[in-house]
Amino acid sequence: MSLERASRSQALAWAKCTAAACAVGVAHISGASAQGASNIEIKLGLEGTYSDNFYYESSNERAVTGAILSPTVEYTRDSATTTIGLTAKGEFAAYNYGNEDNYSDGLGSAAINFKLPRNLVLGFTGIAEYGHDPFGTARTEGQPSQNQTLDEWSQYTGSVALVGGQAESSHLGFELEYASLMREYQTNETSTQFLDRQFNSASATLLYHFSPKLSVLAQGTFLELEYDQVQAGTIDRSGDAAVGLVGVRWAATAKTSGDIRIGQGKWMPDSSAVRDIDSSYYDASITWSPTKRTTLSLAGSREYTPTYRFDAVYIDAQTFRLQWSEVWSYRWSTAL
Repeated sequence: MSLERASRSQALAWAKCTAAACAVGVAHISGASAQGASNIEIKLGLEGTYSDNFYYESSNERAVTGAILSPTVEYTRDSATTTIGLTAKGEFAAYNYGNEDNYSDGLGSAAINFKLPRNLVLGFTGIAEYGHDPFGTARTEGQPSQNQTLDEWSQYTGSVALVGGQAESSHLGFELEYASLMREYQTNETSTQFLDRQFNSASATLLYHFSPKLSVLAQGTFLELEYDQVQAGTIDRSGDAAVGLVGVRWAATAKTSGDIRIGQGKWMPDSSAVRDIDSSYYDASITWSPTKRTTLSLAGSREYTPTYRFDAVYIDAQTFRLQWSEVWSYRWSTAL
């Protein structure tokens, strides 16, 4: 969950048609020893995308097509006591309208999980990312959206998690997590310096396992958002949020699984000029695999994300996604 509010209903209405298709090639290198099993996976994704209103404008709509190339290298090693994962990913895009929207993003991550006594798992994750704000919806406030260099940023994330009470061995389980994120903008700094921010979250989830395949849960999350600077004449968009959720998680058969959570969230701004806001919250996903090669997934969520607008506190983003994935061979798969 993230934090902020600006009316996205107009932007979504203006973006009347967006489509994408993706093909992925995969190469595997595996090995095993007395110390554990290791695996290297190399992926090369190619995505075609089209939007009939690329910049989310109410007038002067622009139809744009593009191609996105995304190479990924993943390394995993699993032993009796630890699991290690390393990932390096690039994303390179080119579009048929101008050059300002072409981009090169990158991500590197490292994760390690320790398997402790009493079926406890302690995990640490670190992520370094270089990315950009998307077209139209998150450009620097007050600047021409079609002619401006992308707002590019560096972002660093660290998290620690403790999980206990696996469904196979206990009726009660828990998941604890603390995460911290820091984002610093690298371009258009005259305006984007006011978007630099730090985000911290702490979450606790209690589960009751009716069976290894069915659990009910209750989750509580506290979030803190701090902006480094506040532009003169604008409100301070820093604040805290609290979210309470209840839900169900299941894997009824080998073909069907899901996780549905609903509840209530409260946004508590630091500025006395902004009132507290209560709202509903949900996060749900359902996956169906009618065959070993085919997967259909439906997901929906409501989250509060940091806004690029100086006259808004956060973006209230409600999203729904339907995806069809097909594995054609050991090396090739597609997603639509």
